[in-house]
Amino acid sequence: VALYGSDSALLQTTTHPVNTTSSELNLSPDELQRILAAPNQLTLHPIQLNSQAYQAAYAPFQFGTQPLGVIASFLPDTVPAITQTGQQLGGLSLAAVAGTAVIALFIATHAFVIRPAGQVTQVAQALQAGNSFVRTGMKPTNEIAAAGHALDQYADYVQERQDTLRASLRRQRRESEYLMSVLESMPDGIVVHDQQGQIVVMNEPARVLLGTQPEDKLGLRDLSASKSKSSQPLAPGLYTLGDPRRLEFDGHMINAQAAALVNLSDERVGTLVVLRDITKEVRRDQLQEAMLKWMSDEVQLSTRFVSHAQQMPSLINNVALDLAKHSGAIQKLIFEMREITMPDAPNLHESQRPLYLDTLIWVIANEWRQIASAANLGLEVLIEKRGLFVLGDERRLRWAIGNLVDNAIKYTLPGGKLTLEVNGESDGRALMRVRDNGVGIIRAEIPHLTTRFYRGTPRTLEGDILHVPGTGQGLYVTKQVIQAHGGLLQIKSKPGVGTAVYFALPVTASVSYELPILSHEFDLEGETVRLKRDNL
Repeated sequence: VALYGSDSALLQTTTHPVNTTSSELNLSPDELQRILAAPNQLTLHPIQLNSQAYQAAYAPFQFGTQPLGVIASFLPDTVPAITQTGQQLGGLSLAAVAGTAVIALFIATHAFVIRPAGQVTQVAQALQAGNSFVRTGMKPTNEIAAAGHALDQYADYVQERQDTLRASLRRQRRESEYLMSVLESMPDGIVVHDQQGQIVVMNEPARVLLGTQPEDKLGLRDLSASKSKSSQPLAPGLYTLGDPRRLEFDGHMINAQAAALVNLSDERVGTLVVLRDITKEVRRDQLQEAMLKWMSDEVQLSTRFVSHAQQMPSLINNVALDLAKHSGAIQKLIFEMREITMPDAPNLHESQRPLYLDTLIWVIANEWRQIASAANLGLEVLIEKRGLFVLGDERRLRWAIGNLVDNAIKYTLPGGKLTLEVNGESDGRALMRVRDNGVGIIRAEIPHLTTRFYRGTPRTLEGDILHVPGTGQGLYVTKQVIQAHGGLLQIKSKPGVGTAVYFALPVTASVSYELPILSHEFDLEGETVRLKRDNL
């Protein structure tokens, strides 16, 4: 047997006679092409090998339709040998076909089953090892490819979720860093507790106040344990818990306010406590109170002296009466300084109640009408919308609005006019105005009018300076009282034309009880009254 390649070269042979040369077995290219051209025929040729006649039988050797070469069999030149040669070549052809089929089946199995399955396995192992970017790249053309395609889709989904999670974590980290920078920049101490009362965040001012030890030195857990949160949030997810508390610690007075932290599901997730060192303010108030008490005692001493002096001759008696008058004014000033200059005092909210605005305005007008008349000024009340109620401390509001009327009287020349007005309601606030046609205020002084102890230089149209006594804190305290009630205040003025002070107070619901009705003949000084509406 001999095997020839597609280029007619002898590849291998089983004949090993000693004197046989390869030239005796050569097959020309033309003969090779004739044999390949007849794939279903057996080509016979006589051949001499070692001077002995042989019959050579040639048949194509191919894989599918692709010719690989020629296979040849050499037998002695006899009839039985030729028959035997045909049988052998037929068997060889069948064996070649069977081998070819096996090889083709193996190649197909490897191409469509083993290799894709191995690829899917490798990708799954790589994903398990943490390489989230590897993919099979298969199209769902069969079951194994469909499994690989599904694995790619799942890997893409997991990768997308991981990218989203990473982006969210980076954003949360940036927001957390920004929040911490904001907390560290705040002058007040900030302490955040979780639901178990453990401190999770504390800024530097809080560490300065409390020290670095995490133990609860101020009873902050008691503040955090409060369950009653306000109905209106200070900010989204932040509700106050009770009223501020004043605590004493290590020689300091600390104001502490707790607030509940609430998530989007309205579930409480923690507590924020704001700490403010008010030691200086408390000491200043104590010194101020001591000074006012001393002044009050001194004035009372002078008043007792004046009461004895009234028994003296008439001239001294008149002086004594004048001193008594001024002593009373000074006592009133001391009282107002003590009570009115603290609009944020704890008892401010306790003394608030719904006030009928019409009555409040008329009471203030009647309080100042005689003083306006003595200064040859007209005082009018204009109420465009009736029936409004405001929530406030009546005594402080009467003082604050009365101070505006007092200023209008002081800086309006005789023969002038001033009005006390209620101009309606806007954005939940009652709009009011005190207006006069006095000397007015230059534009440069207006921004400073509500600065404590500031006093301007009012002038008439002729340039004469008006000398008005005062301490320079009336408008400052008035603004503090208005703002403590949740209101606003604005001043507009023009020299030679007059001044208008606009202010607004939050309105509230009416009350069921009626204030007592008082006749016009009663002295309204210091009284709370309600006039008949028919007479307004």
